[in-house]
Amino acid sequence: MTQFRLHCVVCENSIDYFKYLLKNYRDLASPTAEISVYAHCTDDKSYQMVQDQKLANYFFPVHRQPQHYVYANRHDVFNLFKLYLGGSPKLGGSSGHAAGLNSFFKHCGSDGIDIIADTDTVIVVKNWDLVLSNILSQKDMVATKYENKGGTSSGASETQTYKDRPNLTWAAISSRVSLAELDAGHMLSKNLQIKSKEQADIFGLNVGNFLHRDVGWKLPQYIFDHKISYVVFENLYPESGLCKVLKHKNSYNEEYQLDGVPFIVHQRGSRKHPFRSEPLSAPFYNAADDYIQNMVDKKS
Repeated sequence: MTQFRLHCVVCENSIDYFKYLLKNYRDLASPTAEISVYAHCTDDKSYQMVQDQKLANYFFPVHRQPQHYVYANRHDVFNLFKLYLGGSPKLGGSSGHAAGLNSFFKHCGSDGIDIIADTDTVIVVKNWDLVLSNILSQKDMVATKYENKGGTSSGASETQTYKDRPNLTWAAISSRVSLAELDAGHMLSKNLQIKSKEQADIFGLNVGNFLHRDVGWKLPQYIFDHKISYVVFENLYPESGLCKVLKHKNSYNEEYQLDGVPFIVHQRGSRKHPFRSEPLSAPFYNAADDYIQNMVDKKS
C-alpha cells in the first residue's frame, strides 16, 4: 500500500481553501489510500489555526525557521531581523511561498509519494491515488506546467517562465527522487537571458529569450542535473474551449488534463481573494463541485 504525504504551503488567508482541499483529497481517494497531511505555515495565525483545528498530521512554522528563508529582497531580511528580535515575522507573497517550498523539500519521505499542492487546487478525478501510483511506478515526477508562450498570462513577450517542464503549483514525486538540495527562491527583479542551446533545452525556451525567475525557477536545471524523469499535464485556460471542468470563461483559472481527461483545476490568487468570493472564487468552486458530483453520479 502506497503512503501519500500531502504538503501545502498555508497562510492566514488560505485556511478555508486548505480545509476544502483536505476534504477534496479524502473524498476522491480510493478506500485504501493512506494520506498524511503536512502544513508549511508562513505566519503565526495559520500555524495556530492548523494546530488548534487539527488540520494536519505535521505542521511547521516556516516563518520562524530562518533556514527556509529566501533572502530575495529587503522584506526577507527585515523578517529575519524581526525574528531575531523576538517579533512575529510574517512571510508573504512569493518569498513566503518559496520558503514554504523549501520546508517541503526538507520533509519529503524515504518511501511512498510526496504531493505538493497549492491550496487553491482541486483534484477532479476519482481514485487519484491509484492513478498516481501507476504513473510513478514508471516516472519520477508528475506535475503541472506553465502555459505556452502566447497564452493568456504569458503573452508573446520574449520574457517567459520556463516551458514544458514541471512546476510546483502541483507535483507528485516518487521517493526515488530527493529534492533536499533544491532551492525554491526567486529572482523576480532580474531576468536571466538564455545564451546557449543547453540552457534553451533545459528551460524550454529559445536562445535570446529571457527567463522570468519566479518561485521554483531552478527546478528544470535540477531535473536535468539529476536525470529526473517526468510527465506534465496539459495546461488549458477556459477560453480555449477545451476545458471540461472550467466552462465559465474566467481566464484567470487553469485546468490541467492528462490524455484529455481533467485531473486538477487551479483557481490562482488564494492569498488575495477570499474563498468562494465573487467574482473569481465562487464560479471556480461551483464548476469544480458540479463536475465532481456529475462524475460521482455516473460511476455510482
